[in-house]
Amino acid sequence: MSHLSDVTDATQDAQGDARPTPPSESGADPENKGDPAVPAAAATTLEARLPHVATRTWLSIVVGLGAVLHYAALRTGFLLDDFIHISMLRGNFPAARHPLDLYNFVDDSDRGALIERGILPWWTHPELTIRFFRPLSSALIWVDHEIVGTNALLMHLHSLAWWVAMVLAAYLLYRAFFTERVARFATFVFALAPCHAMPIAWLANRDALISLGLGIPALLLYTRARQTRSPKDVLGALVLFSLAFLGGEYTLSFVAYVVTFEIVRAGDTIGRRVVGLLPFVVPCTVYMAVRTSLAYGTHGSGFYNDPFRAPELFVFFAPRRLATLILEAWLTLDNETVSWSIPWWLLIPGTLVLVGLVVQVLRYVLRESDAGPRRAAAWMGLGSLIAMIPVLAVVPNQRVLGAAMLGIAPLVGLVLDGTWFPRVLEPRRGRAELAQMAALGLGFAHLVHGPVTAALLDGHYRESAEQFAEQMASLRALVGDAAEADPVIVRASGGAFFAPFGIDEGGVLPRRFAILAWTPHALVIRTSETSFDMFAATDNGLFPWGEGNLYLDTAWDLEVGEVFEAPGYTVTITEMNEGRTTGAHFDLGEDFASRVWLNETPKAYFPTGLPEEGAGRPFESDH
Repeated sequence: MSHLSDVTDATQDAQGDARPTPPSESGADPENKGDPAVPAAAATTLEARLPHVATRTWLSIVVGLGAVLHYAALRTGFLLDDFIHISMLRGNFPAARHPLDLYNFVDDSDRGALIERGILPWWTHPELTIRFFRPLSSALIWVDHEIVGTNALLMHLHSLAWWVAMVLAAYLLYRAFFTERVARFATFVFALAPCHAMPIAWLANRDALISLGLGIPALLLYTRARQTRSPKDVLGALVLFSLAFLGGEYTLSFVAYVVTFEIVRAGDTIGRRVVGLLPFVVPCTVYMAVRTSLAYGTHGSGFYNDPFRAPELFVFFAPRRLATLILEAWLTLDNETVSWSIPWWLLIPGTLVLVGLVVQVLRYVLRESDAGPRRAAAWMGLGSLIAMIPVLAVVPNQRVLGAAMLGIAPLVGLVLDGTWFPRVLEPRRGRAELAQMAALGLGFAHLVHGPVTAALLDGHYRESAEQFAEQMASLRALVGDAAEADPVIVRASGGAFFAPFGIDEGGVLPRRFAILAWTPHALVIRTSETSFDMFAATDNGLFPWGEGNLYLDTAWDLEVGEVFEAPGYTVTITEMNEGRTTGAHFDLGEDFASRVWLNETPKAYFPTGLPEEGAGRPFESDH
């Protein structure tokens, strides 16, 4: 990295001298400033080499600090979909999966087989589809298992390597448009943001890191190509964007930065701007065409709302989801803080106030800046908002904010730099005082609270993995050989849906599996030798309703009297309350009495049984 600043000089010149720093700071040679391929003439002197040493030291500190903060993530075992991937790779999944198709969880060809084995619950949407087109991310998971088996630590180190590549690329992008100090602030904010915690801790979510690790350098080359018109840069952007799309659909968020860059860019005709978009538009169009032709996407899930298959649900949930993501990104909040418990009439206006405040503070700190930094702040700021639109298809979570944080981080850096290192000291009143207060809040949020939140989230994911391992140990002891097991989980939580894939360490699935309810508390009343009624609290239902339900969306209205045929038993809905199923009648097959009946708690599974005929029994999460 001895010539990091040289790599980005050409982009800065064409942007209107985006970083007003002297050549001695950047190490660039003024005579060769337009050619990134020409080494800096002054680089042979100790004075010119010092900035490069400082840059390498700074980046080393940021990467090292990130590795320390994410230590718990590196020590996390397998989580959630990781167990499904193991089952697929071992050939135990009910349907064959190619190494390039490990993110195909439910489709039309195998939905029936998954329901028949009890892997999907009885309330599953009849057209449920959950499959993502991520061939590169899938292939790398296959490579991991081929090389290191089930060594989770080495797999997490692989994920961390993508995070490092992403951080270094982000620094280069920031340095191309801002001063060294702003770039360092921005790199710190972006690198240690909470949004990277889950993609590092959860191996199946590595696709987010891959899309960013390839998409950010692609964006850098794209902006350079628009200035230099170099075929090499155009080709590089085209190739990297293509690879990023193969990593996953998160790359769609980069359309925000490409388009806003063209909008704020000065001096080009509309025709040239349209042609300039081709390095992104071509791979994006090919990716979407293949994705559509192969029927990838989601349908029938409350957790996912595919804008192409369920546009009405996508639009319905979009305002609240967008407001939630803005607050989580700018204030480094987690899902527990910004939840559905906040009424929309408070959440959305509060978000608008926050956005307005940020805009006013940025206008103040950039009031004396050249056109370059102002344009860069405009396209990155607007891009960060638009980058959230593609991820509104899923329930809000910090893990989907990586692309948005790419544009938010330099805005935070501009505020901190403009208020903590002002060119001219002004009396602390009016806008100056407002900017100082905003900088204090953003500084705490992104320099302290954000990294600490990331570390705490990593610890939470590690505890979740350990807790699931304890549950599987207790379940394994109760059911014995997984291949012959046929457990019935009377009352379960979300983790139970991954239990079929975690009972056996080699991914062997149980012969049969059944989850009768997904709720904190349930009451079972035995009505006959082969039947019983089950009831749940009106605010929970027998299973989650709306966004919390992975298997059923809100577009499918259930009604009293509706009947579901499940393997070995039949369910008839008996009570409904505001969309939630609060009561159901279960008719059991003859062989159900011989199966292992269990209740799930956060630490273990416990054997249980149905009450005597005419009697009732509560089933609760605390056993």
